[in-house]
Amino acid sequence: MSEWKEYKLSEYIVMSPKVPTTKNEEYSFVGMEDLSPSGKYVEPNGKRKASGLTKFQNGDTLFAKITPCLENGKIAQVRNLVDNIGVGSTEFFVFRGKHMTSDNDFIYYLLRSYPIKEFAIRNMTGSAGH
Repeated sequence: MSEWKEYKLSEYIVMSPKVPTTKNEEYSFVGMEDLSPSGKYVEPNGKRKASGLTKFQNGDTLFAKITPCLENGKIAQVRNLVDNIGVGSTEFFVFRGKHMTSDNDFIYYLLRSYPIKEFAIRNMTGSAGH
């Protein structure tokens, strides 16, 4: 019998974590075009107001929720956000490690793993591949 235990992904990941923002204030911005299929990190390319955008913090993992972006490997960990808060494309899922359970590097590498990425790709639906 194996000593390995199975756990649910939700036991290790916070999906769409709450990030407080202030109306009319500008925050570091990351667009889908900023994510490289081969790079671990993504950095902001400017600033925008938070209204209607996805919110995240340094260390969070951005995971493309549309095809072909996910198929092309657009998954990255955010860094160098001004004041630790950023906004970005609504085409991102945001994941963060759970406090005292997992860390953000573990979450990034877990989401980049073949089984997780392929499961997400196979389960996308609709014409936009959400």
